[in-house]
This record gives sequence, C-alpha cells and structure tokens, in this order.
Amino acid sequence: MTIDIDIVVHNARVFGLHARHEINTDKIVIDSNVGKVTVQLLHNSSSFPLANISLLPCEHFIATAGKGQFWAELRSFSRANEIVGAELIPVVTDASGLAVWAFMPNADGGRLLIGTNLASDLTVLRQGDPAAAANRPTEPQWGIAGERPTYLFEGQLDTDKPHDRMADWWMWTMRDALIRHAGVKADDILPFGAKGVVIVTGDDDQAPLEDYRAQEKLLGGLPVTYFLHPLTNHTRQTIAEHSMGRSVEWEIHPDALETPRDYDARFDEQAAWFEGLKGQPPRLVRNHGFLNDGYWGHAKAWKKHGITGSSNLPGLDCRVLNGSLLPARLALDGQLTDHWSILTAFGDGVMFALEWDEKTVAKAIEDAGKRIIESGVPGILVFNLHPANHEKAACMHAAVRKLVENGFAAMTFGAALEWFKARDAGHVATVNVGMLGPFTLPKVKTVSAPVQDESPPALPLKMGTRLRNVARWIIGTGAHN
Repeated sequence: MTIDIDIVVHNARVFGLHARHEINTDKIVIDSNVGKVTVQLLHNSSSFPLANISLLPCEHFIATAGKGQFWAELRSFSRANEIVGAELIPVVTDASGLAVWAFMPNADGGRLLIGTNLASDLTVLRQGDPAAAANRPTEPQWGIAGERPTYLFEGQLDTDKPHDRMADWWMWTMRDALIRHAGVKADDILPFGAKGVVIVTGDDDQAPLEDYRAQEKLLGGLPVTYFLHPLTNHTRQTIAEHSMGRSVEWEIHPDALETPRDYDARFDEQAAWFEGLKGQPPRLVRNHGFLNDGYWGHAKAWKKHGITGSSNLPGLDCRVLNGSLLPARLALDGQLTDHWSILTAFGDGVMFALEWDEKTVAKAIEDAGKRIIESGVPGILVFNLHPANHEKAACMHAAVRKLVENGFAAMTFGAALEWFKARDAGHVATVNVGMLGPFTLPKVKTVSAPVQDESPPALPLKMGTRLRNVARWIIGTGAHN
C-alpha cells in the first residue's frame, strides 16, 4: 500500500534521512553519495531477490548493532517475515537469532529489507489502537470528567518501561543500519545539532495577567507557546505587551468539556473568536483538559480550520505514551495528513495529582534529559506549565532552565514544527527566531509596558467552561496537567 510507504518515508525524513518513494515501484530510495540505497517493505513487496520468506509470530526483537543500548529492544504488533539469503547482514533479529530486518549489499549501494510491518507498528505506537476506541472510558481521569486519549495507547505500553520510545527505536535502527552498512549520510535530527530540546507550553485557563508576568520571570528568556482559553483575560493589547522582547506564540485552547458532543461547533465559534483576538487564525492546538473523541475524532475540525499541530497527548510524568519524543504527521483514513502531533511529556499536574515534591520533580526532569542523552537518540521534551500554577511549579521552571543550561536547545512549538515541515518537504531545515541554542539562556527580561485592565471579547456562555470556584480548584489539584 502506498500509505505504508508514505508513513515510512515521512518518519525517515523526521530522523534526518533523505528518503523518497521511487515512482512506480514499491521501493524507498535513500539519497546517498555511495550509490542507490533502497529500503524495501516486505509486507508491500511482490518479489524478494535472494531471500526466502516465512512468517514469525513474534513480538519482541533486538537490533543487532544496538545490543546494550536503550534502542536495542524492539516491539512489533504484527507478524514478521523471516529473511534468509546469501550474504545478508542481520539488522533486527528475533529471540532465536532469525533475521526480520537484513541488509543486502550490492554494487548499487545496497538494500535494506524490512520484514516487520513497520508502517503499522509506527501508526499504532504513535496514534494508538483504533480498536480501543470501541471501549471508551467512563470514569474521570485526574479528578475531572471527560474522555482523555490515554486509553488508546495503554494496550501497547510496557508498564515496566514507561519511558521506552518504542516508535523512535524502530526508526533509529533504520538510520543506524543505513549509516553503518550503506555509508548513508544523515542530517542532525534537531536544530543546532542538539541532543535534546525543551518546548515550554502554558494553558491559559483564565489565569490572571499578573500570573503571566510572574511566570515570565521564572522562564528567564525561554521561548514559550501559550494556548489561549476562549474566556482568557488577555486582550490584543496585553498579548502584544507580553510578547515584547520575547519568543512567544499564542495559540488556541478550545473548551468543549461541558458539551463534548458539540466539539466541532464549539471549535468553529472559538476559532472565529481567536482570529478576532489575534488577527490571524490558530495553527496549533491543545484541548482544554486534553479532551479526546475516540480515535482522533477531533482531527476533522482541526483540518477544517487549518490546524497543523497538536500536543494533545498527555504524558504527565514523562510516560512516553505514544512511543516517541519527536513529532510526526497523523495517518488517517488511508492518507498521511498535514497535521503533526507531539507528546506533552510533563505537566505541572504532577505537583498536585501525583503530589510530587520539589526534589522528586527536579530529579524526574533531570533523569528525562539523561535518558535522551544516554540513548544517543535526540528527543523533545514538551512541558505544560500553567501560568496560574507558577508558584507551586516554580521548581519545574528551574529544572527546565537547567536542561538548557546543560546543553538542550529550547524553542516554541511552532518553531519546532517549521523545522520538521521543511525537512519533510525535502527542503533544508534552518534555525529560526523561535529557537534558542544550547547554553545560551538570556537574562531575565520583565514586561515594562503597563497592562490595561480590559475585558476579553464577550463570548456566549456555550463557548467555554467558565471556571467557577470548584473548577478553579481543579486546576490547583492537577486536573489539567
């Protein structure tokens, strides 16, 4: 199927490989100075020269070059093809040593044969299991009613290894094999050649404007992407004032918690409100309360309004829910869409729902950074730090800054997506104004212009959940992590 090839080509580009689908064939071509290197998905191929194929009912595999590394252990969720042939170099094997990925050298540059259903595995890991949508949860999560997307992923997760990046391990195995066996040159995955990136986001949730000013001091020059609630206290003027001299993005935080079945209509209204406030349509989204609708049911509304990115998958305590710490496009209805999704790795809800203390928070964030560096596989940690929670979560802000001080880059959500979009389109990805290189934290800059106490644009009550005293308390207990 073409969609399978499209998915693998796309993920290969995210991982810095110059990949393309060779027209009128079932081959993926990897641009290389050493010759014509190809990748062949055996589930989508009609012929396999010099290879005999048989099906293996096995779930656990190992990358032969990755033994002892984080990314050595691999998991597949469909039957795999055993590959047997002369002069084949095993790349991925099962527990008994039978090859399910193998590299076949040849005069043209070589061929990587992939016997697992890589496209299916990447999709299930990154987007969840469509079949799980038939069993939607009915109990509240994190103390608040409403469906969250976590249940789509729980069947694939290894509870003993909550930080495993199962989707990333597969693609790193491909990258490593092509570099090692075919001499392919791969680009740096992240800007500045960084080993890791932090993205700070903040859900508005009607925070007082003084909370924004206080959080600015805690961020100390870090780029930030704010998601504005439809009942925000911000006006166009205060947004401009809070953006002065900073890398700040303002995007949409749609609220349909009280009327989840009317999400599409609420989004229509709230997108129009946002454009009136900002003077431009929203590009990025995180739903209020991480609201979900089955298997990516909200993607229809997002596509209608040109939303190109979301961070609506809650890791909370850095559980790698979707098996990846890198963004990728959604594959829906047999097509690779233009919408990118990335995990929100940490939320300040850990201070409330999980009752973490400052020491636990600092260690968890430090450990997350260490795991990325020790694995050798670059990754992005997205943090959701509410302005309203800045006092309680001050230690999280400090821990994020420490990551940048120790070598991580920092950027807005939009800047990160622009980098990967350029690469996915076959263009040269370049550093942009929303990015901050490692070890380059600027001095803290405070807002100097006076903030007018203007009321936000009037909205019909049906457009959002007004945060009454009880709902306000929910924020303070980590309901919106």
